[in-house]
Amino acid sequence: MDFNNPKKKKEETNKSKEKKKEKKQQNILSDEELIELFASEEITHIIELPLYPNDFYHFQGGKQISEEEINMWVEECVLYLEQEQDEFICTAQSGDTKVMVMRVFEDAEMYHYIIEVYKDRYSIEIAPEEM
Repeated sequence: MDFNNPKKKKEETNKSKEKKKEKKQQNILSDEELIELFASEEITHIIELPLYPNDFYHFQGGKQISEEEINMWVEECVLYLEQEQDEFICTAQSGDTKVMVMRVFEDAEMYHYIIEVYKDRYSIEIAPEEM
C-alpha cells in the first residue's frame, strides 16, 4: 500500500473493506448442499453453540416457586409419562424453578425416572416399583 498517495490509500482501504464484506455475505447453503457436505464429512456441525455464561439465561430474581408447587409439578410429570408411553421427557417451569422428569430405559421393559429440580439443583433417580 502506498501511504504517500492519499488516493491510492483510499482505494486500497475500500478494496479491503469490500473483501471483508464479501466474507460476511457467504451464501446460505441449500438442504441438498448441506446433506452433501455432511456425507462427505467436510463439515461435522452447523450450529454455533452458546457460550456459558454470557449466552445463557439466569433465573435469579424470578418468582419464588413454593415446595408444594414443585412437588405438584413432579407428580404431574411422572403421571404424564406413565400415561404417555411414547414420551420420554416432561418439564414444568416458572419463575426461579424448572422441573424435568426423564424416563430412562434399562432394557425393553425396565425403566426408571430421573427427576431434576433446577432450584439450587436437586436430583434423584427412582424406579416405578419404588413409587
